[in-house]
Amino acid sequence: MHKWGILLSLFILSYAHANWVESYLKWKDVAIGSGHISESVYSPHLLNASSYEDLRLQYGHNDLRHIYWAMTEEQIEQNNENIERLLEMSANFDNEVNGFQAPQDAVKELSYRQVKKIFRDMTRTRVVRYQRRYGDEDVGFCFGRALIAHQIALVRNIHPAYIAKIWVVGDMGLWGHHVATMLKTNRGWYAIDDYTGLLPIDKWMRRMRQDRRRGNDLMFFITRAARFGPANNMLYNSYDLFNKPEEELINFTSKSDMRTLKESDFYNGFFIDFYNELADDEEDYKKFRTDQRKNFVALDESELEELLAQKEEQSMADDIDMSEITSFQFSRKSIYCFNHTNPVLNCTFDSNTEDYTEQSKSVSGLEQYLIQNNSDETIYAKHILDEKSHDVSYQIVEDQYGNLSKYIVKIVKPIYTGKRPYIKFLSRVVGPDQETLRQEIKSIKDLF
Repeated sequence: MHKWGILLSLFILSYAHANWVESYLKWKDVAIGSGHISESVYSPHLLNASSYEDLRLQYGHNDLRHIYWAMTEEQIEQNNENIERLLEMSANFDNEVNGFQAPQDAVKELSYRQVKKIFRDMTRTRVVRYQRRYGDEDVGFCFGRALIAHQIALVRNIHPAYIAKIWVVGDMGLWGHHVATMLKTNRGWYAIDDYTGLLPIDKWMRRMRQDRRRGNDLMFFITRAARFGPANNMLYNSYDLFNKPEEELINFTSKSDMRTLKESDFYNGFFIDFYNELADDEEDYKKFRTDQRKNFVALDESELEELLAQKEEQSMADDIDMSEITSFQFSRKSIYCFNHTNPVLNCTFDSNTEDYTEQSKSVSGLEQYLIQNNSDETIYAKHILDEKSHDVSYQIVEDQYGNLSKYIVKIVKPIYTGKRPYIKFLSRVVGPDQETLRQEIKSIKDLF
């Protein structure tokens, strides 16, 4: 650890309002290991790199976008084919080079259920749910969400050498690059990305290629998880995250000083608020253990799905008393709305089938529990009347400041008798501006 990190750690132990600084120092140090970075320049040999560590050395200190611009279409294709080949290999980031100090029981390959938890953890942080507060659409914050997924994975006891980042560079319209954190599972790598939803890495790459606008094909890069941005290979540091040297963070530990720091921060306090939230919630993230995964390894697909369903059923039973929920049903013909602030607002159901008995219901209370839990939000939702998207819907969430966000959700109908349908979050929709979302809300309201 840097000497200033040691001094700061000693300071915050006796300072009541320094939790966010303590959280940053602790998990940043776990993420970067020794902090060693390559000062070399870009090498064209990356097209034939034989390992992830080899890729890191071939990229050198260069901007990933500059590497992309120097490539021909043929070289980009060759690189992407090599990336796909490397992704089929086991994680092989060199522990000695990176200096990771992982616990003995750190998990190296996760179950799918564990990966879903990390994805859910990331999407449910307040800074992700309210990221529009920290910048307009020009700042996509994919790098922020990738950092959050990485840090939460470490809190959950994932081995740091089995976490990586995957970058895509090229013309994608508003943005010229995108990044997601990857986690290794017993089914291969998965991308933790709420732009695309949780996807196996090969499907994530295919999905990102759909965003290509013009010019050469998009180019993919794999780096250490602690790489912060595309411009260089610097790892997480206080200049990039907070626009301050690390030794000065002790001056910004009170609430008023935190507000002052946010005013000079490039990201308006996004990372300050995340580490502050992590300091409060760290104990709520139960550590994964290697022995938790053993039950999943030897199962075939059908057995795995059955076991996951049983685990999900148990989780639902543990999380909520279903008897407290007002009875309700959905069908593919349903048009419905959810609203926290007006609990007497009825949802009008239009069902022309004999299979469903539906009527107007007052939607409030625990029926919201898998959508959002915040009393300061208003939620509007409309079912997608598309036979190709059975039981998939979108919702528009308005926070207490009037900011709107759009999400894709799914109606899940449990196979267990006596369990009512619930709403499952799938992904966040990136793109629509605030006025477009307000017009959509108006169209939803006009249905009543």
